Amino acid sequence: MCSICSIGPRMAGDTHNLVPELRHSPRVKRLRITVHADARVVLSVPLRTSLVEAERFFARKIDWVRTAIERLRGRELKQLPPLGRRDYNVHKEAARVLVWEKLVRWNARYRCAVARVTIRCTRSRWGSCSARGNLNFSYRLVHLPEHLVDYVIVHELCHLKELNHSPRFWALVAETHPHHRALRRELANYR
Repeated sequence: MCSICSIGPRMAGDTHNLVPELRHSPRVKRLRITVHADARVVLSVPLRTSLVEAERFFARKIDWVRTAIERLRGRELKQLPPLGRRDYNVHKEAARVLVWEKLVRWNARYRCAVARVTIRCTRSRWGSCSARGNLNFSYRLVHLPEHLVDYVIVHELCHLKELNHSPRFWALVAETHPHHRALRRELANYR
């Protein structure tokens, strides 16, 4: 189970009012900071990590956090239609058709065993993959340019062969998308 809280005011003074959202999670193996497109800062830590240890880690990384936030401010974000049940209901079937067309095309190349494909109403992920071979995709893919949809589909298909982001995983992605880093940066401009 994941617990979420904010690191207290002691830290806020030290970091010029940058107060991260603290998430203790059994899935997290080491301390990690994520700066989201809306400039929200999340500090993810393993379950047994103390608040003091989390504060020290965040204090050491504060310059990186500020730089990441500044980079975000300089980036022009492309606004997608608001996330909601109405938009989901309108676009879910179109997303299903789009995803299946792309899966058939790209899986002819990668030849992965896909167990199940689900279209979801997700805010933070374009796609995900499970160890059982299930692929989940956001219905919001219908709002992306086609080349980014292709990248998301290939990314998740490659996870069926490599369930991580190892060099082997990125080599698989690069077989069809050699400029995957640029595509990932472009995808980050959409929210």
